[in-house]
Amino acid sequence: MHKKYSWRSFAFLVFSLLTSLSMVLLDPIAANTSEQIGDFIIIFMFITLIASIILAVITFSNKYEKKGIAVFALILTVLNSSVIAFFLWFGANFA
Repeated sequence: MHKKYSWRSFAFLVFSLLTSLSMVLLDPIAANTSEQIGDFIIIFMFITLIASIILAVITFSNKYEKKGIAVFALILTVLNSSVIAFFLWFGANFA
């Protein structure tokens, strides 16, 4: 059977990009809405990160799936996770 991209790879990429965008746009959106929506963006960021990790497991466990898009999404997910972990650690130890 020949390998192809499926909805799993594209969903994985979309969730990884949504996590990145919510991290980048958190400060401008929170500043323009008087910090009212900042909590919702943080919750959305964590939900998309968890969904991204779950989709990584699902995508890489399928042997009939091409892995190009999934590898790019995995790199984004690892970067997003490390940035979030750093700020959680930094905030817990130095704030």
